[in-house]
Parts: sequence; C-alpha cells; structure tokens
Amino acid sequence: MVRSELIIKLARIHLGVKKKDLEKVVDVIIEEITAALKRGERIQLRGFGTMRTVFRKARIARNPRTNQQIQIESRTGVRFKMGKDMFQRLNKK
Repeated sequence: MVRSELIIKLARIHLGVKKKDLEKVVDVIIEEITAALKRGERIQLRGFGTMRTVFRKARIARNPRTNQQIQIESRTGVRFKMGKDMFQRLNKK
C-alpha cells in the first residue's frame, strides 16, 4: 500500500472528512514520526509495532559483478519490530 491508497481508503471510511484534510493528517503523522526518529526517540504504536534508529558504521563492501571493493559510509537506519497483536493477526490460521 502506498500513501495515496491509504488516503483513498480513509476517505471511503470517513465520508464527512475532505480528502485534502486526510492528506494533511497523514502528512503530519509521517512528519512527526520522522522528527521523533531524528531525535533518537523510539516510536511505539500499540498493536502495530516499534520503530527505532540504528547506527550503521562505515565498512568496505564488494561489488559482486566487478569484484571491486567500495567504501560504504556510516549512516542511520530504522529498525522495525512488529507488535504481538500484529504478529497474531498475520499468523491466524
């Protein structure tokens, strides 16, 4: 699902709310999650999962096609761990 599909589904559920307002709500949520992760905070959405930032140190990697070594710079990534409720919903028989 992409952002536009989410907005369309929300618009179908909430008929009295304008699509532009729903777009703003989704944008604000994404911006707040991004800002919190930039500050190094942990995001916990009950029933969904937890997101946190992880630091990946610089390393030397190898291009498998040319066998040439390349330097990969250090960077920050996001680690997601699904919540117990999400796990149970996905694994219902």
